[in-house]
Amino acid sequence: MSTELEVEDVAQRTDDVRPSPPATRLAFRLFLGSVLAALVPVAVATARAIQDGWIPTGDNAIFTIRGRDVFTHHLPLIGTYSSASLTAGTHLNHPGPLYFDLLAVPARLVESGAGIAAGVALVNSLCIVGIAVFAYRRGGALLGTVAMAPTAALCWTMGSELLFEPWNPHSVLLPFLFLLVLTWSLTCGDLLALPFAAAVGSLVVQTHLSYVLLVPLLAGWGLFGLVLGLRSKRRHEPGAWPARKRQALWFFTIAGVVLVACWLQPLIEQFTGDGSGNLTRLADSIRDSKAETIGFGLGSKVVATVVALPPWWFRPSMREAFIPGWDAPSAWLTTLSLIALVAVLTWCAWDGRRRHDQVALWGIGTAFFGLVAALVTAGQGPITVFGTITAHTFRWLWPLSAFVSETSLFRPASSQTPSFSRF
Repeated sequence: MSTELEVEDVAQRTDDVRPSPPATRLAFRLFLGSVLAALVPVAVATARAIQDGWIPTGDNAIFTIRGRDVFTHHLPLIGTYSSASLTAGTHLNHPGPLYFDLLAVPARLVESGAGIAAGVALVNSLCIVGIAVFAYRRGGALLGTVAMAPTAALCWTMGSELLFEPWNPHSVLLPFLFLLVLTWSLTCGDLLALPFAAAVGSLVVQTHLSYVLLVPLLAGWGLFGLVLGLRSKRRHEPGAWPARKRQALWFFTIAGVVLVACWLQPLIEQFTGDGSGNLTRLADSIRDSKAETIGFGLGSKVVATVVALPPWWFRPSMREAFIPGWDAPSAWLTTLSLIALVAVLTWCAWDGRRRHDQVALWGIGTAFFGLVAALVTAGQGPITVFGTITAHTFRWLWPLSAFVSETSLFRPASSQTPSFSRF
């Protein structure tokens, strides 16, 4: 009897060290290849710009100057000047200088535009890798590979110049896509996403005002899913709850520290600057603004143009949407296209529920919530002093649309359930 047990034990240990099946190794190699394929356009565009002697001008030059100021007594405490000042009637800056901080080292190491271009490319590349890693955590190599498709397509949509220029409406497109994946991960109970979401969300909000409403809404959704999952685990696995509680408190503490560190410079300006701080002026302008907003009707047309109507979020729309002479879709076309998109998301949710795929359900739920948040945000978009809407105010629609496409058209193919016990 003991001999049989020893044989079974040896067989079990042999199974534990047995190499992965060829299909698994192939899937992982395809995943790594897809990540490399998404990174190549960023690297090639940046290398070409550096070789051609790209020089930052206009708003790009401001990022260069302020990035170099980080290690001097001219430490930036707030972001760049905002055109919202024209409609608000007071001087406003974007909330924070976090992007300046990220560009500080490459800007100081290389005096020409090469340093800034390389810094922006590095930020974008890290976001692509982050998307790949957290998509892999959600559904393995297959879902990680699938996630790289819309990511690479967004890079193609942006075009070469936008992959390395620091102008704030464009430099946070890939970080915002990363934030959407992090929000999805939070709803799936991935505690590791918490400090990353605090950092990336802070970067996006500080860099451009158009995310001031959108990011907090997404943060609330992510935390709602995370807390709901923790409560479910506490109810179904009470014995493991003390360890999970300690782990959750640890990650919440880290996220809190990250959040304070990210907002330290704007807070210093707020409490030590002359007059009312920039954060106060921003809050007052939002609360008391007399500027006219585009309203839900036009806002829904703006959202539908990128999310639901061809050419959707691909390159032609980046070039043509919302520029002077843009022809807004009719009300009925807007309504039908958004209803069709909601129907697709609903069918995907039904399919995920049928397959008992919680990861897919939370991904689709995040896409649907993002769509609702987009409609709310777009409706609050300002009409400029020239009586038009500005394209750069709505650039966040492109990464949001890429995420919606990933969850609705490609759909997470994993039946993996989220794990709270590992990170």
